[in-house]
Amino acid sequence: YQLRIKKLTIASDGIAFSDSNSDNFFRLSLQDTIPFRYHGNTDIPGVLLAGEVYTAGGFSSVWGAKGHASKTGEKIATGQYKVWHSIGHLEYQVQITPTTENRSCCVVGKNTDNFVVYFYSIGSSPTLADTGFHFSITGKNYV
Repeated sequence: YQLRIKKLTIASDGIAFSDSNSDNFFRLSLQDTIPFRYHGNTDIPGVLLAGEVYTAGGFSSVWGAKGHASKTGEKIATGQYKVWHSIGHLEYQVQITPTTENRSCCVVGKNTDNFVVYFYSIGSSPTLADTGFHFSITGKNYV
């Protein structure tokens, strides 16, 4: 593999380099609180949004670049939850971990600004059942 650096800047507080003619670049500075960072728009697949949804709805410990401007997670019916985001496309995956014992789940709908998940009790007669859960959304930043 050959790295093709088009711009290299060396300064008293660190170095910066880029492989394009754009204003996007990597910066390494030991004087910064984040020593290695990328400046500019990125399209590096990764976690777009993650957090916890309470049994009654609402977020806890949410983080990520693709949070919705005004909506969070909402309980829409018994065992049914809608989680809002600002991804803007459908090329993402959702991972769910229930925080209540004996629950299974199924993502039943994916939209450009939300996903819907159903939770069922585990047993001989599964029924929709409320639960809190952790979620993470991974995928492309842009399409």
